[in-house]
Amino acid sequence: MTAIDERSPTSAAETIPETPPCMSLRQLARVFLWLGTISVGGRSASYIQNEFVHRRSCVSIEDYLEYFTLARILPGSTGQSVAVLTAQRLRGSAGALACLVPYVLPGGLLALFLAALIFGVERPAWLEGALHGFSIGGLAFVLATTFRTARAVRLSRAGLLVVAATSLAYGPLGLSLVPVLLGFGVLSLILHRPRPTGAASGAGVAVPAGAGGETEKSHA
Repeated sequence: MTAIDERSPTSAAETIPETPPCMSLRQLARVFLWLGTISVGGRSASYIQNEFVHRRSCVSIEDYLEYFTLARILPGSTGQSVAVLTAQRLRGSAGALACLVPYVLPGGLLALFLAALIFGVERPAWLEGALHGFSIGGLAFVLATTFRTARAVRLSRAGLLVVAATSLAYGPLGLSLVPVLLGFGVLSLILHRPRPTGAASGAGVAVPAGAGGETEKSHA
């Protein structure tokens, strides 16, 4: 006599294990502590991209670009906003809270230390060289990360024109950031709005005519 599994489909589905998270809360806080310590060059979001997109593959490049775009619109530091959005994606609200202090603390402590060391005293030659070296290294890392991001983005001709016009308006023309973002953001939304399909746009649809075997055009 064959035994019958009387479990309902719902209970059977509940036994499927969930995908484990990319890392624990402790690991996440430790990673952001390290990123907050080494992220020099003024573009700390690039370090987050390299760590979670390219190195650990915890976040897709498309999701990261969404976080970065939102962070550019939000007030405050772009890097901190990207950190919170990334941690929220990985571990929820607890992850966002766990990452913020470790990420911000190293930079704040180093800023206080350098302020006490540099300002009010004459800088030694080795310190000037070290600062220039850190700046050049940070700039090179940002450029490399930007190049890797650009290869993953597929822009249409209209998208390229919007990028060029935005760069021109904010760069050489020196227009204010908020009007540039609002104006070209609305323009980009209009240019990339969803297009109606042929069936929904009222295009002619061929339908059988009946016994004659011919077809007629049905117009919405």
